[in-house]
Amino acid sequence: GLKAEKITACTFHSFCAIFLRKNAKLIGFDPNFTIIDNPDMMDALSISKQSFLSDKKTEKIEYNLKDFPTTSQIGQIYEASVNNCVSYDTILDAIDEFSAYREEIVAILEKFKKYKKERNLLDYNDLLYYTEKLLSHDELLRSETDKRYKYISCDEYQDTNTIQNKILELMSRDYKNLTVVGDDNQSIYAFRY
Repeated sequence: GLKAEKITACTFHSFCAIFLRKNAKLIGFDPNFTIIDNPDMMDALSISKQSFLSDKKTEKIEYNLKDFPTTSQIGQIYEASVNNCVSYDTILDAIDEFSAYREEIVAILEKFKKYKKERNLLDYNDLLYYTEKLLSHDELLRSETDKRYKYISCDEYQDTNTIQNKILELMSRDYKNLTVVGDDNQSIYAFRY
């Protein structure tokens, strides 16, 4: 009988980690980067926010911290930007309450990105972000990846977000052998609608 060979079975994040370890230099990281979980990501974001506020204090600019976005809120803006493949500005356009701090939020997120890069750290969002970026901007790498993964099956497709869907599309552009299985009634995001 027939038997399957050379199968890669994994989550989006573990696939992206494998992919980026092979291609880390193309995004300016060492292949031995450390993957940080959500609490560590929030710690890094908090450090970046405190560094930003400290820099501003040196410039004699102080903020009313009661009104200033929390680290958690800034983290949500960051994650929404990555998961929806849109700029920070696009997310901020939809959130009126932060309009007064738009420049500050973007500056903190840029500091956060630099902080992680200097320390060779990637969070779960970065795994998706850099994979999509490489596949979108390096046609040779995209077509080689497409050729390597000629048949792709995605289970629990109802829980796939925009960036994950984009990665699937980029990996199946040439061979078009993508199968998805999902059930809208089982969506973990159903409560959001």
